[in-house]
Amino acid sequence: MAKSRISEKISETNKKRILYYLFKNYNTFTTRTNISKDLNISFPAVSNNVAQLIEEGFILEELDTSSSLGRRSKKIYLNPNSKITIVVHIEYQNANIIFLDNHQNRLRQKKIVFERNIKFHDLWKLLENEIKTILGDLLSENQCEVLGICVAIPTPIDKKNKKIIKSRFYGWKDEPIYEYITLEDKKIPVFWENDANLLAKGFYESNSRYDNVLAIYFSMGIGMGIIINGDLYTGKEGNAGEIGQLKVEYKGEYEELEKIISERSLIEFAKNKLNLTYEDSEQILVELERNNQLSIVNKEFEYISKKIADVFAPVIMVLDPEIVIFNGTVTRSCPSLTENIVNKLEKLIEKNGIFEINREENLLIIKGSFWEVLDNVLGFNEIKTLKVL
Repeated sequence: MAKSRISEKISETNKKRILYYLFKNYNTFTTRTNISKDLNISFPAVSNNVAQLIEEGFILEELDTSSSLGRRSKKIYLNPNSKITIVVHIEYQNANIIFLDNHQNRLRQKKIVFERNIKFHDLWKLLENEIKTILGDLLSENQCEVLGICVAIPTPIDKKNKKIIKSRFYGWKDEPIYEYITLEDKKIPVFWENDANLLAKGFYESNSRYDNVLAIYFSMGIGMGIIINGDLYTGKEGNAGEIGQLKVEYKGEYEELEKIISERSLIEFAKNKLNLTYEDSEQILVELERNNQLSIVNKEFEYISKKIADVFAPVIMVLDPEIVIFNGTVTRSCPSLTENIVNKLEKLIEKNGIFEINREENLLIIKGSFWEVLDNVLGFNEIKTLKVL
């Protein structure tokens, strides 16, 4: 009996490893032989697991017609259309809902705008209704399964007690998080994670060269995501990386860092000092960047750069990451500000070549959210913990 359970456990682990391998190499064809060699799993075990994954809709198989010599082998690849993963990214008074296939192609996308004083429960109901409406259309067009939903949110998450810790911008505190939505009597799991953590995870999953990553998300607030030896580090209570909560001296008082340095503070500065009246927040930041040679803007950028560099340099020295990546609305819209921060950091820590400014619009957070769902629903967390990839 015990031997049978061990055998089943090994088979289950191998199945997860094969599926993980296919998701990591979703844009290429492979064969049972290649999988057996690459993962060091016996060919019969690979064949058995592949047959199960074909039945479950994860894998498609076809004859390899590229060679006319000898017996044609069968090539297999990840089926893009059998599953849907949903990403919700909550930002500065807006949220994007993105529907992805297994190849991370966007099937649908919807942006929702809301007021800053919206209650957490009301926002979730708004998002849930939009998700159900769009899913109804997608599922009527395609026979597929929804794996799950990941919500990227600008606040730390207490996963043990299943609640949001605190959002200074929206005023949410100790709000219970929703664990699933119900669609036609089926429960779709919902996973919540801090946006900076998902930025770090997205970069890590996209770059196999780095096991130690520090991701700085400079957007609605300012925060860090930390990958140590391939694992996301969130700390004892989920507050690791919440550097925006650090109090710094400002005009004779002590204020939280992201209260004086964030997308929100820059927008307020632009409206008050440059009399900008645009409704779109990103357009305001772009206009602020365009006026970066004005003395008042240059002085503000210099102050922000110095303050951020002074705060982040000790963290970088202590963590000793292989790479530090910058992303976020401010990073994209105010490149001169981000470059000035990097220049100051390089001087303070006396290291060059470890900083990367990524200006892709939330692509890495979407990738991180996609993998958050896969890790939890398909059990990839388990094989990552066992280090048997």
